[in-house]
Amino acid sequence: MTTDHDTTFEPFASHAFYREINRELVYRALSTADAEQPTWATRRVVDIACGTGAISGLVVGYWEEHGKVGELIGLDPSDSALQRARRAVQSRFARFVQGAAESLTSLVSAADVVLFCNALHLLEDKGRVLAQVRDTLNARGIFAFNSSFYEGAYAEGTQRFYRQWMVRAMQTVRREHPEMRTDRNAKVAAMRWLSADEYRALLAENGFTILHQEERTADLPLESWTDISGYTDFAEGALPGIPLKVAVPALQKAVREVFEEMQLTAVPRKWFQVIAQRA
Repeated sequence: MTTDHDTTFEPFASHAFYREINRELVYRALSTADAEQPTWATRRVVDIACGTGAISGLVVGYWEEHGKVGELIGLDPSDSALQRARRAVQSRFARFVQGAAESLTSLVSAADVVLFCNALHLLEDKGRVLAQVRDTLNARGIFAFNSSFYEGAYAEGTQRFYRQWMVRAMQTVRREHPEMRTDRNAKVAAMRWLSADEYRALLAENGFTILHQEERTADLPLESWTDISGYTDFAEGALPGIPLKVAVPALQKAVREVFEEMQLTAVPRKWFQVIAQRA
């Protein structure tokens, strides 16, 4: 048995709620940078963990809407994701570079804006990367990030949904593959969530001043939960130690069953969004 679905973040990122939440953050970050340095003719924007180009496309869209000119550098460790990003964001202002967030300063310099959307929570050493973001930014440069994987992401009243989902997924695994067990000692950074206060402290420790922060709530339909179940990092975090070819269908089957049993049409989820400035 093999996985024959898209294991990237792209299917989840294609949902309207995802685009709207990230569009709000990206446009606010870019407009903040414009207000800081209104006379700059060209602006360099770095999109860390750009994946298949969802956030990069929003940057180009902002420039087109506002008559701006800029240089966009999308950074991601996955060559296959970058190939898809290049097809999705066909702009003379955009280029895509293979590399990890941990190597940021060796790949990019003198940025005016750095974006890190929906992926900072995946990093083991977040402080190290924030320090590199600071060193990459020009004076008064803007850093914007968000995450829906932090302490507080579960909207009030949704805990039962998550509990039932994981219980049902494990029941499916044990029934169909009784020889398999989850490995809770597996080193899965995505399962180690920080609180909003911890993120704020990390930013301060690494030379940032917070200009704006908020928690946004979006209603996620069933299709989005089945899509995120197919994403490699999520599946490995939810069922650590279980092979993807088993974990993904178990998670997808379980979430469909829980939606039906609980008579749900959507489940609300929170996003923590921050815009900060290099101090």
